[in-house]
Amino acid sequence: MRGHNRSGICNNKSFTMHDMVYDLQILLDKLKIRKSTLIGHSIGGAIASIYAKEHPEKVDAIIFINSASKQISKISKNT
Repeated sequence: MRGHNRSGICNNKSFTMHDMVYDLQILLDKLKIRKSTLIGHSIGGAIASIYAKEHPEKVDAIIFINSASKQISKISKNT
């Protein structure tokens, strides 16, 4: 993922959640994976959720590990 471990962020040092979803799409396409079960840890759960919403035909299931079930903006407004 962009900005994690030894990966670069990107040229303009700014990216969105949808950029990371696009990265996932590119990876799965490059590996010729037509359908998968996604496992999302922390922010990866949000990425998996958005990807599944945008590409439901390509996702069998999602496994969330330590991820929020609601958007963070909605959680902070309700607390």
